[in-house]
Amino acid sequence: MSYEVFPRFLQIETHTRCNATCAICPNDQLTRPDMTTEAFYKIINDCKGKGVQEIHPFFTNEPLMERRLWGFMDYIQGQLPEAGIHLYSNMSLMTLKNAENLLRRDNFKFIAFSLDGASKEIFEKMRPGLNWEKVRANCEQFLALRTEMERFDVHTKAVMTLTPDNECDEAAFKAMWTGIVDEVMVMGSDGRARLGNDWQKTQVKSKAYKNDPRWPCRAHRCHTHSMYILSNGDTVPCCKDFDGQTRIGNVLETSVEEVWNSERMNEIRAKLDAGIYDEKACKLCPLWG
Repeated sequence: MSYEVFPRFLQIETHTRCNATCAICPNDQLTRPDMTTEAFYKIINDCKGKGVQEIHPFFTNEPLMERRLWGFMDYIQGQLPEAGIHLYSNMSLMTLKNAENLLRRDNFKFIAFSLDGASKEIFEKMRPGLNWEKVRANCEQFLALRTEMERFDVHTKAVMTLTPDNECDEAAFKAMWTGIVDEVMVMGSDGRARLGNDWQKTQVKSKAYKNDPRWPCRAHRCHTHSMYILSNGDTVPCCKDFDGQTRIGNVLETSVEEVWNSERMNEIRAKLDAGIYDEKACKLCPLWG
């Protein structure tokens, strides 16, 4: 079994708030408290000199609702100058000021626009609480500013998550964003809204799975290079375990390195490499369950 001696990628949830109530997301059903500033700093300090390549300061939330985001980004820059910051955003809060704040920080390297539709009717059905005209205008404003500031090192991606309610917009979505952003991604719903929602009704399997229900586990092998940290400090095996069904350890009780190389983490790695998916998070995983 081969894995990195320290995670190259860390996804850190600092809060669980969002201003949308999307059917494909369980956000409005999560009740974890905000991560303290001191806890966030502790996690970043644990990573110093370890070769971390990316920090994703969000999880099941809207990152632009984090009032401490700019301070967090600056702290990462000071402690981990080699690490790029990656964000996924619904773009509803991407004001000119927020766009400027992001683009003037050298460690900001990637943003995905989470959109899920190519028309007002479909977009607002998929993302209740958001306004299509405002979000699209914010995307266009961000892209124009990126060009003006010559931040072509910031990778942009438009993302559509398919369900039976928005499949009709797939072709239009690809046409709308191809050539405008660096990457267009259309993926099947992973059904992570299982906390009370009937996720099976919202799920459309991604063609990328190629009839292999464990394709994401085999292809991405996140357990060998990525760590996922909830706002209470608990770590989970992958981004699908949004509600902490399989707890590995807690990075506030010990170090990131100790959790990453713990007996529990190695046990999970060995199971996944052997094709054994008996952890609770794996059994509940809507990608195959």
